[in-house]
Amino acid sequence: MLALQRRAVIRTQPAAAMYPTMSNYIIIEYTNNSATDGVNLSTLLPPLANLTDEDTNQTIPDYLNVTRELPIQYAQPMYGYVMPLLLLITIVANTLIVVVLSKRHMRTPTNAVLMAMALSDMFTLLFPAPWLFYMYTFGNHYKPLSPVGACYAWNVMNEVIPALFHTASIWLTLALAVQRYIYVCHAPVARTWCTMPRVLKCVAWISVLATLHQSTRFVDRVYEPLVIKWRDQEHVTVCQYCLHQLCVVECCTD
Repeated sequence: MLALQRRAVIRTQPAAAMYPTMSNYIIIEYTNNSATDGVNLSTLLPPLANLTDEDTNQTIPDYLNVTRELPIQYAQPMYGYVMPLLLLITIVANTLIVVVLSKRHMRTPTNAVLMAMALSDMFTLLFPAPWLFYMYTFGNHYKPLSPVGACYAWNVMNEVIPALFHTASIWLTLALAVQRYIYVCHAPVARTWCTMPRVLKCVAWISVLATLHQSTRFVDRVYEPLVIKWRDQEHVTVCQYCLHQLCVVECCTD
């Protein structure tokens, strides 16, 4: 008779916690067959009081849990309450900059770079905003995130895309500094090098290079569904992840 693979889920935190998280549980693989039928599982496991940090680190898999990524007592006020105010200021200010600099009489090489910087800075906050509102402003940070597609979306919109636009903004600032240096120190050359077509090509290349710079982060995590017991629910699907493709067989498969 084929052995059946099962998971035992053991709670390691007091039940009185206001927001129990995924880190409150240990997930242990064991085999159930005719030789082990009727055996009390507690006799196969060490007492919970004797579990050390090293033991729990070995038995708890990596899964997407927002409350484990950052200290929640600091993350929720900053991302939940301060961030919306900064987002509002950023959107209003950068939108006004783009509207003004896009007018025909304002189209200069310098203003083209400034407009690209304004868009990059705005998108740096705009893309993660929906997730930050959901997780921190609305207080859903302790809930499991599923399905797997939502976990990929969280990683891309909250980590990868903001880093991409932030990288582009930094490089655009460097390009603006080089442009001003040419204008001031090499004025005759500026008429050749700092033309509008060349500046637009430079902005386009910076966008492409920033995307390539962050491109590996789109695929450096692999998410797999993992079913556990959470609070009073018997079957809750969470996202188990690996940071490298070589880890898939080890920690993302049964």
